[in-house]
Amino acid sequence: MTADLTPGRRAFVLRGLAFSLLGTPLAAFAATPEEVARLAQAAARMKALEDLRARAREADRQADGVAARAISLREIWDGIIDLHTRIDPAIVAARKVLQQLGTELDAGNAALREQVDAAIESRRAATRLAEEGGERLSTAAAGAEAAFARRRQAESRLQAQQRRIGTAANATADALGKVRGLISRTTYETSRLDADSKALRQAFAAMRDETRQSVEAARQARSAGWFGYVVASPALPDGEALDHLRIAIETPLPDDEMPADGIASIFERANDSAAQAAAVAREKDAASVRQLMLAQCVGDSCAALQAEEVERKPDLDLAQAGLDGLQKRLAALRQTLPTLPDAPQTWAIEMRSWLDRVAPTLAPALDEAGLGSRGAAAFAAPLAAAAGTAYAQARADWLDAYRLAYGTTPPQPVTTIEYSAASTAAAAAPTAAAIRVLRSHAYERVSTLDGEQRGFGAYSYVLLRSGNDLDAEPVARRYKLLIDLLEAELPEGSTIPTKVTKQVNLFCIPTPASGSGPGKAGRPRYGAALAGQWLLNAQHGLLTRKEILTRLIRSPGPFLLTLPGRIAESAPGMPLLLADLNDYPDMAIRDLVTQYMEGLLDSFPTDQAQWKPPALQQVALTMIHMAGDLGRIVERAIPSAVAGGH
Repeated sequence: MTADLTPGRRAFVLRGLAFSLLGTPLAAFAATPEEVARLAQAAARMKALEDLRARAREADRQADGVAARAISLREIWDGIIDLHTRIDPAIVAARKVLQQLGTELDAGNAALREQVDAAIESRRAATRLAEEGGERLSTAAAGAEAAFARRRQAESRLQAQQRRIGTAANATADALGKVRGLISRTTYETSRLDADSKALRQAFAAMRDETRQSVEAARQARSAGWFGYVVASPALPDGEALDHLRIAIETPLPDDEMPADGIASIFERANDSAAQAAAVAREKDAASVRQLMLAQCVGDSCAALQAEEVERKPDLDLAQAGLDGLQKRLAALRQTLPTLPDAPQTWAIEMRSWLDRVAPTLAPALDEAGLGSRGAAAFAAPLAAAAGTAYAQARADWLDAYRLAYGTTPPQPVTTIEYSAASTAAAAAPTAAAIRVLRSHAYERVSTLDGEQRGFGAYSYVLLRSGNDLDAEPVARRYKLLIDLLEAELPEGSTIPTKVTKQVNLFCIPTPASGSGPGKAGRPRYGAALAGQWLLNAQHGLLTRKEILTRLIRSPGPFLLTLPGRIAESAPGMPLLLADLNDYPDMAIRDLVTQYMEGLLDSFPTDQAQWKPPALQQVALTMIHMAGDLGRIVERAIPSAVAGGH
């Protein structure tokens, strides 16, 4: 029977027979150089096609982004035009209420003069009344009564006019505030237009570059015989219209600073003038009475009146000077009212000129962006689909190569397990802190609980089931390979600038504390006590639950445990990623760890459903979540792909 098989298939059958007879794991049989080479070629093909698909998808995504930015830019421009068209009517309205305020101020000034004159006349009438007698007394009394009535009327009219001035001042302040608001919003929107035009230009250039790189990658894959799709390069604009738009937008904008309108000051001065006029009237009324009394007094009684007259004279003079000063300042402010809309009017004219310079460049730029995004999308979407189909075939070929090389199939996904009486439920949602954008990795040897450097975007802890497992040569060898790889390929955590640590995943290696002794000869140094503390503290003891420990006990490791924060800061509901590197050939360790790191950079896990395992490694990646009440555990092992040995 075996004579009819190919050499590779014959070897596979023979290995299977040996396994059935002897109970020896198939993976224990060494792969032939030809099988290893075939596996490597299959892995390279699969990697190239996966990269091509990812690149085509990225080009398609960028095309969508360019289209969305073009729409946003058009919306911002339309908003600016709408705001600008509302400025001139707002200025006209402001001029109208300013005119009304001027009219009310003039009326207030007249009412104030009337009140002052009425007060003077009332004092004169009182003097005449004091001086008259006999038949003329009745006439003087009637005259005084009429004079004081006119004074009360004048004071009432002045108060009413002050209220009208206040109403006009508020209307004017609102009108000018609307003008300033429109100018401020227009200025803000123009800053958005500037920023979005830059972003559109950059997005267009990135889309064009990504599309060109996708074309080149597709052609290389086709030349290698890995890909049969015929690639037709899309004709993409060169971005010249977008450059013209940028130049136009960068022309200087008009100065949007508005001079102080003085409306509040006008209202205050008007009120102060009325109050000061009343104070002057009081002083003059009192002086008038004193003078009448002095005119009639004799002897010692005059001394006190004369002394009071001397003492009050400075107060009267000061009150009068205050009134005169207020009136002058109010008159000066009154003269500025007609000029207040001039500055925004000038700004509106200059803004119109700026818009006229930008407008001719906008439509061609948006047309260019639309044409480019449609062209890139029309190219990238079919390319991504074709690359996906080719990748599926490449993976099937890789699986065949893996079975031939190692005599077994890669590990299969573990079914979801619920350790609760309740029916299967979704894991707790990750916290906002779990969402990460990682760009690189570093390592750090840690000797104390909570001794990790703070501020990194994620933390990956290197763990073993037990430190004593290092007495087993295979475990010690895998652990040493892992540590050597991290220390050789990654920078030390202390060398990472603080400003970028949020973008770095830190591998934490447990190390015995100083003074703990040299450890066993020939065994890698491992901080077993600290590692136990980490396991105890991970998500408030999640990893020490019986159900999870059962899984950990089955394997010596090494394990990689990744969280979006330090273990000391972990909380139930945080994503927790556990990778078991046991039972894999030593030659696969580098690939396993490399792909694990690349997977974290590509898409940091937020929950089971969103985690996208690496394409080229097959390691049991276990997502573990704890419900908020700590009563339920959800465990899921997610396979990735395996490269095999080099």
